Amino acid sequence: MTKATPFLMFEGKAEEAMTLYCGTIPDSRVLDVTRYGAGEGGTEGTLKLARALIGGVEVRIYNSGGFLMPTGNYGFSRRFAWLNDRFGVSWQINLP
Repeated sequence: MTKATPFLMFEGKAEEAMTLYCGTIPDSRVLDVTRYGAGEGGTEGTLKLARALIGGVEVRIYNSGGFLMPTGNYGFSRRFAWLNDRFGVSWQINLP
């Protein structure tokens, strides 16, 4: 069975959204958080990436909505792509 992992992307309010979702939706909790370090693309100490269980579903949360990756081998996957469709929905596709 193929598993799809939702990715939620925010422009600066990822931690606020994650806190709200985990605090109000049953069976939700933060699994892990990575924060921006000095010299990285975001404000030092703010949320860069997180994994959370939201309503029993594992979700990835990013604090940047404009980053895209063409189909390619990125080490973690031989066939991965990240794109925004014409409706503004961001898709991450990881093929076997």
